[in-house]
Amino acid sequence: MLLEELKRAVIKEELVALTGNYKAALILQQFMYWTDKVGRKRYSDWKREESTRKLGENTGLEGGWIYKSSIELSDELMLGVSPTTIRKYIKQLIKQGYIIERENPKLGFDRTKQYRVMLIEIYNDLLDIGYVLQGYKFDELSQHIKKQINLDSA
Repeated sequence: MLLEELKRAVIKEELVALTGNYKAALILQQFMYWTDKVGRKRYSDWKREESTRKLGENTGLEGGWIYKSSIELSDELMLGVSPTTIRKYIKQLIKQGYIIERENPKLGFDRTKQYRVMLIEIYNDLLDIGYVLQGYKFDELSQHIKKQINLDSA
C-alpha cells in the first residue's frame, strides 16, 4: 500500500493577532513555509533583500518569490473554503502589506500569481502589537530587522 504524505497546517497565535483572522493567518503561515522551500539561490536572495531593504520598500525584489494557485492553497490548508475565498484572504494580506504579488515576469501566458513574503513589515507590525515572530528558519534575520526598524523610526 502506497501512503501519501499527510498534510499539515500550522496556526500561530502571533499571525492570528497580526492578521485578525485565523484563515488569513494560515495562508500567511503557508507562504512563509514555502518561502523557505524556494531553492537555495532564491532563498538567499530573499534573505539578503530582507536584511537590507527599508520598511515599505517593495520594488526591484527578486528573491523569495513563490507561486501557488488558490486551488493549491485551498487543498493544502484543508479549510473547506473555495479558491475564490482563498483569493479574498490573499488580497487582505496584500492590502495589509504582508505579501506582494506579481505575474510571472518570464512567461506572460502563465496566469498563476507569484507571491513574496514581506518579513520586515510582519516583524514590525508584530512588535507594535506586543508579539515576536517565533519558530522560523529565518529567525537569524530578526536582529538585523529590529535594527533596521529602529533606524527607520529614529
